[in-house]
Amino acid sequence: PNGLALVPVKFPSITEASVNFENKFVFGAALPLSGPESYFGREMMLGYEFWKESVHREGGLTHGGQSYEVDILYQDTLSSVPNVVSLTQRLVERGAVMLLGTYNSPGNGEMAKVAQERQIPLVTSAGAARSLYERGNPWLFGIMAPASEYLKGVLEYASAATSSKTVAIIAKDAPAPLEDARSAQAYALSLGLRPLNKIFVIPQGTTDFSPLVDQVQLAGPELVLFAGDLSDAEEFVRAADRKGLSADAFAFSVGPSLPRFSASLGRLAAFMIGATQWSARMDAQGDERYFSARKFDHLFWSRFY
Repeated sequence: PNGLALVPVKFPSITEASVNFENKFVFGAALPLSGPESYFGREMMLGYEFWKESVHREGGLTHGGQSYEVDILYQDTLSSVPNVVSLTQRLVERGAVMLLGTYNSPGNGEMAKVAQERQIPLVTSAGAARSLYERGNPWLFGIMAPASEYLKGVLEYASAATSSKTVAIIAKDAPAPLEDARSAQAYALSLGLRPLNKIFVIPQGTTDFSPLVDQVQLAGPELVLFAGDLSDAEEFVRAADRKGLSADAFAFSVGPSLPRFSASLGRLAAFMIGATQWSARMDAQGDERYFSARKFDHLFWSRFY
């Protein structure tokens, strides 16, 4: 109830393998470790812990000729954005001198307020709304592509690979999905496609997607683009299947690239197209600790799964 995160550690620690640190650098993260967004919060926590262990194996963070142990404090937001400010303040009071972002843009917007007030850096990997970075906050740093870019690649593929022209765009009523939808609408026009003038907006808290599917079906689109979160994408696909909604292609800003999407939907996930920030199949060199996307993927999965 107080937002304290009791982090379950089901894997043996390897962080104190051989280095005795005299100094400590404390990070803080307010994550949704319980509630409807806990899937993302726990995955982010594992990512943060994996980075911490990697740093320790290399001798810690170095500054001014000294090595620092990394310590990460966690608070559980209970998947509630209104909890984020008070829990982030608590992290700072507990000693955090740098913040690691939470899940979704509204939550990161709240963390950014504390970062600016306390003048400590916040680095987020899940705050994709471009508007977050247009508020003049010098303490906020993002490492992901902005939401407005998510569906552009999908549209380029669709315009080149099919003769489909009419596009229906659906967006959750939240900053990043709405930015994504508006950008996709404008980009579709530039490619010679015909996006519908209306963006179908999903109110917060929607659980029954059947009325939305009925509206989209009446419009008769050849391409359907969906900008929202994973749970919404899953429920939309189920409703579309029940209602018999058909199109040449269904594409999602979030969903097909995540393992839970196919595990949850089974056969319904087949042929769904999605945007992704990263893939283990990328032919790219990364940080020297991991050498390649494939090696990072192997190390992470063998560590935690």
